[in-house]
Amino acid sequence: MCAGPVDNLIEDLTGVTAQKNAAKKAAKEAAEQEAANQAAAEAEATRIEELEASKQALIDAAATEQTNITNTLGGELADIQQTNADLTNQILTHQTAVAGPTGPSASELAARGAAQTSQSVLQNEKKKKKNNLKLPYSPSKRQEGQRGPKSTKADLQIEGQTQSTGTGTNLAI
Repeated sequence: MCAGPVDNLIEDLTGVTAQKNAAKKAAKEAAEQEAANQAAAEAEATRIEELEASKQALIDAAATEQTNITNTLGGELADIQQTNADLTNQILTHQTAVAGPTGPSASELAARGAAQTSQSVLQNEKKKKKNNLKLPYSPSKRQEGQRGPKSTKADLQIEGQTQSTGTGTNLAI
C-alpha cells in the first residue's frame, strides 16, 4: 500500500493539511512581528542613549561655563561689592560729620500742626456761612402742592382765603 500519497489525500479531505498550513503561517507571522518589535525596541534604545549623551554633553558644557564665569568675574564682583560698601560707609560718615541731622525741628512741626488746625477750623466756618445763605427752596426741587420760592406771604394769605358773600372784606384780588 502507498502510504504517502494516500495519507496526503486523506489529510487534505479531513482538513489536517489546512490546519498545518495555518499553523505554519501563524508561526511565520509571529516571527516577523517579533523581529519588527525587536527592531523597534533597538531603535528606541538607541534614541534614548543619544538623548542621554546629548543631555550629559549639555550638563558638562554648562558646568564648564559656570566655572569660567566664576573664575573670570568672581574677582570683579568681589571688587564691586567692596567698592559699594566703602562708598556707603563714606557717605554715612560724611553726612553725619558735615551736615548733621536735617529736617524741621520739633517746634517747627508743632507750629505747622497748629496752623493746619486753625486753617481747617476757618474753612469749616466759611462753609457753614455759605450754607446759611442758600435759599431753602429752588424751582427745580419744588414739589406739587408746595409754594414756590417767588411766592410771598401776602400771596399765600390770599390763596388761603375763601370768598364769602355779603361781607365784601374777603374778596380775592
